[in-house]
Amino acid sequence: MLPIDKLQALTQEHKDLQEQVSDTALMSDARKYRELMRRYKELTTITDCWQRYQNIERELAEAKHLLDTESDHDLMQMAKKR
Repeated sequence: MLPIDKLQALTQEHKDLQEQVSDTALMSDARKYRELMRRYKELTTITDCWQRYQNIERELAEAKHLLDTESDHDLMQMAKKR
C-alpha cells in the first residue's frame, strides 16, 4: 500500500519550494538557494512519479468502468487493451 498521506505532503512541500525558489530575494543567499534547489529537485522526481501513478490509476478505473457498463464490443476491446 502506498503512503498516500506522505506523498500528498511531499507534493505540497514541492509546491511550496517552487514558490520559494522563484523568489528573487532568495537568490542573494546562495547557500540557502542551493539547499532549496537540491530539495526541490529531489521532490520533483518523487512528485512526477506520483502524478504518473495517479494518471495510470485513473485510466485503469475508467477502463474497468467501461468493461462493467459498456455493451459495445469495440469499446470493450479497447478497454481491455488499456
